[in-house]
Amino acid sequence: MRRINYRSYIFLTGIFFVLFSFSPGRSLVLRQMTICAFSCLWERIYLLTHPLHLSMSSVAKQELETLRQENYLLHLQVDHIREWLLSEDRINEQIDLLKSMNSASSEEKEKLFLRRRREEIMKILQLKSKAIPAKVIFREPGSWSNYVWINVGEADNKNLQEGVIAKNSPVIIGNSVVGVVDLIHKTQSRVRLITDNRLTIAVRAVRGKQQDHFLLEQLNALLFSLEKNQNSSCSQEVQEAISALARLKAQFIPVNQNIYLAKGELQGTGRPLWRSCGSFLKGTGFNYDFSDQEGFARDLRSGLTYEKGSRLPSIALLNVGDLLITTGLDGVFPAGLYAGIVSRVDILQEGQCFYHLEAIATAGSFDELNFVCVLPALK
Repeated sequence: MRRINYRSYIFLTGIFFVLFSFSPGRSLVLRQMTICAFSCLWERIYLLTHPLHLSMSSVAKQELETLRQENYLLHLQVDHIREWLLSEDRINEQIDLLKSMNSASSEEKEKLFLRRRREEIMKILQLKSKAIPAKVIFREPGSWSNYVWINVGEADNKNLQEGVIAKNSPVIIGNSVVGVVDLIHKTQSRVRLITDNRLTIAVRAVRGKQQDHFLLEQLNALLFSLEKNQNSSCSQEVQEAISALARLKAQFIPVNQNIYLAKGELQGTGRPLWRSCGSFLKGTGFNYDFSDQEGFARDLRSGLTYEKGSRLPSIALLNVGDLLITTGLDGVFPAGLYAGIVSRVDILQEGQCFYHLEAIATAGSFDELNFVCVLPALK
């Protein structure tokens, strides 16, 4: 009778025991080495399939990569400046600001409000002008909703001679928050997504002009996609959808005023599972108990202000569909970025002093992340 050799099984068991006994720090180092190894492998495969790059020297390759990054950054800056100068929203805002500053009858608080909005937009514009584009290169199945790895790191800071990529550097898509850099390697960085329950973002609800502007952005993007990607097999249905969306856009009348309401914290619901919770977010601590630069404090249930003799109408502090924007109070994300759309507001129980809510991230589906932008960390 043939004897079974258990040495291979004992060897494999020992390997698994050693791997699972690693400390979190050593596990992280092992992950970094694995990602670097696969990154180099893919780069070599690309060079073998492209003879032109294979014949180039290492110095020429580095210079070419640096020129590509600088060229992309210049295009990015030009796009942001063009958006700033030609956007109808920006022009109207500047006209309103000029009228407000020159009008003798305008109130001081209106001037301060417009000045804050201008400073907020300028700050975001300055950060975006230094943004570095990045590509998602790796994602662990066990932390699908928690982390992604991108192909920029300390080497890119040296090439650009500026420390853009650092710990707590915000990562965005357009004007929407994606996450924050929490680990930097030479050529890769790890991004903690906002769907991770260990990342907290300070936000507040906005209703009115900024909310309508976001809806129009989404509507324009959908119309553009449908017009550019029409399928012959369903051309009639696509044309009907385009016509309906065009009519909706023509009838859409945006509000000219922003109403800043409840403030709170937003967290993800990601757990170490395979694609566990998508872009689903939870909010807590939402109230307006203290007056700030944007308005007076309001009662949690009635929505009335606490100011004596005030004639301001009652306003619900939270509604489904409200836009959640960053406030900058967390010290990580600049104020004015999109974070989520309120999808549900929990009923206020007796004795509660704040609302709980659920929201959907404005960045869209995190399962299909490909390209992002890294902003410099706030100082």
